[in-house]
Amino acid sequence: MSTDKCNITGIVVNYNSMNYIDIVKKSIESLISISDKPIIVVDNNSKDGSGNYIYDTFQDEVVVLALHNNYGYAGAIDIAYKRFNNYLSEIFFIANNDLIIINEELVNKLCKILLSEKSIVAISAILLWPSGKINSAGFLIDKLGFFHNLCEGLTLNECIFSRDFIPVSFLSGAFTLFKKKYITLLPENMVFPIRGFMYLDDIITGLYFSQLGFKNLVVTEPLAIHYESISLTSVAKGYLLGRALAIQRKIIISPASRITLTYKYAIYTRFSFNNKEIALAFLQGWKEGEKEYKNHMEYWEKYKIDINNVVKIDENLAIFKRITKFLIER
Repeated sequence: MSTDKCNITGIVVNYNSMNYIDIVKKSIESLISISDKPIIVVDNNSKDGSGNYIYDTFQDEVVVLALHNNYGYAGAIDIAYKRFNNYLSEIFFIANNDLIIINEELVNKLCKILLSEKSIVAISAILLWPSGKINSAGFLIDKLGFFHNLCEGLTLNECIFSRDFIPVSFLSGAFTLFKKKYITLLPENMVFPIRGFMYLDDIITGLYFSQLGFKNLVVTEPLAIHYESISLTSVAKGYLLGRALAIQRKIIISPASRITLTYKYAIYTRFSFNNKEIALAFLQGWKEGEKEYKNHMEYWEKYKIDINNVVKIDENLAIFKRITKFLIER
């Protein structure tokens, strides 16, 4: 890497990863290569020995924080952030353990951009599927509160960006660089809503920063390969997604809050794939999310977001396009 290098380190979360440990090894190797100090690996109470395996493999190149419960992605990041706040550099990253950096120089570039402008609070770049197609180039929310994953599923040649970088509503939690000093502006002084577990992390944090007037930025160059959700079964993913979406509908103020059943149906059709078990898990998660919000309303109200105040797509017809697409696929 360039000698004119930013100082960064970061946090990666692990949970029961022995079934894909070769990917995890490559992921952690790539994250070590961009860090100035041993990276923090938070093990979410794995039962398969993967936390110990990571420690034995990388030793002095990692600091393994072994938790006694599974706190989800949000909880693991927050616990590590609180425990190692003084250890983390001013610019720090969060990362999934199934993400492999393929452009180290770009990470340094992202860091310099982040330091160059006070209004930028978080930054990332294009994440690719193993197939080479785009996994995420950041997300934009529309006026009705629906999320759009920019260029998802397209090739780099098919997705044409007019600029080298774009502001978005929020960034993928698979890899993001943050300015540490601005985390204090978030509720609870934590990176993510710790009660969110999963799928209530990057969305809420990004929108909250955007609501405060800060920028979440995507540089339109490929940065990493992301395998995504390989630690989750389809049933578990359906449940956690349902839980998260139920809470999102309560804390994100938009016209979509009044059409919850339509939104619920759209997501249901997308993730059930005619699989009754997944569909039931999604609905169970949705009910659990509603219960979570009701029982901890005071906590979640701190994260209230009015989408009129965030970066978004100016497109009222997005909901109809999306639902039409789902119905055709059914």
